Amino acid sequence: MQTEVIEIKVKMPEGYRYTRFGIPNLGELYLVDGNVRERRCDASIGMECVIVEKDWIWPKWLKASFIAMDADGSWFAYNGKPNFELNRTWSGSDCTLLDADTFDFTPPPCEPENAHLSLRANPAYRVLN
Repeated sequence: MQTEVIEIKVKMPEGYRYTRFGIPNLGELYLVDGNVRERRCDASIGMECVIVEKDWIWPKWLKASFIAMDADGSWFAYNGKPNFELNRTWSGSDCTLLDADTFDFTPPPCEPENAHLSLRANPAYRVLN
């Protein structure tokens, strides 16, 4: 059997992000004609489609250029783009621990074992190259 890669161009509604392509499970959100719908019963859809989830929104009060989570689940804000190190932590200058006792911060969804995928850039921050 030959494996082929197929690209699908989809206009993603604002505030949502791609999760996977497949048959949505009950309660999952999916796209139909550019609109987001929720699978509410077993008979509502049985075909594969683009499955989405509500995207995390960068807090207006957080002025840092990047955030990232270490493998222990701690989130940090960085003023420059950090690097992921072999010890499964992010390193960068001028960072701040986003401690729940100090900041009203709800992080984006990410599991500690996926810390290397946690880096998020502030959409309001412009990096000049």
